Amino acid sequence: MNILEGTIQSIYQKEKLLYLKVNVKDETFGILMIECFQEFKEGIEVQLLFKETEVMIALPTARVSARVASIAPIIDIIKGDILWDISLDFKGVVIHSLITAEAALELNIMQNMSVLWFVQSTEVILKHSGADFE
Repeated sequence: MNILEGTIQSIYQKEKLLYLKVNVKDETFGILMIECFQEFKEGIEVQLLFKETEVMIALPTARVSARVASIAPIIDIIKGDILWDISLDFKGVVIHSLITAEAALELNIMQNMSVLWFVQSTEVILKHSGADFE
């Protein structure tokens, strides 16, 4: 599980939809939540949690609609026959991505290469920092 620490900058709510802008290491990520049962407020510290299988990778010149996206260098690659486990350095925090070997080869993925990593905003779990997660 990938975990990033951040602070809620702004909150937009319309009926059952909640869209939060969260500052993580001076980058703003947008998180979309549906029927949220937690109470969030601007300025509180939160954690963004997302699975390795939710982290997609593209070449840095790609444009994506994902609101959780940044460019980071590859610091380690564990190559399997089917999946590659790619470790990225996002401003001192390691982000893991599991992608197919086929996709990694098509993108010519190599260590020290910078890539665009992104997660669909609905695939991020947001929790108050320090709260128990069940």
